[in-house]
Amino acid sequence: MTVFCPLIHFNKVAYCFCPDIVFFGGQLVFTKESLVDRWLHNYTVFAIQRSLYVYGIPFVILPIKV
Repeated sequence: MTVFCPLIHFNKVAYCFCPDIVFFGGQLVFTKESLVDRWLHNYTVFAIQRSLYVYGIPFVILPIKV
């Protein structure tokens, strides 16, 4: 999770200033998914959600149809 360290730090600081904040992320949903699509658009947003959950920061994932 060291890749998302700056993002998690920013979210923690923003949450301290405004505790009513909710963060949003998008997960791409393909109608015809190939192996390359799955590899490029993996579960990064879920890793971010897990990291923010540890700190009690709300994070909502929205599906984005492509």
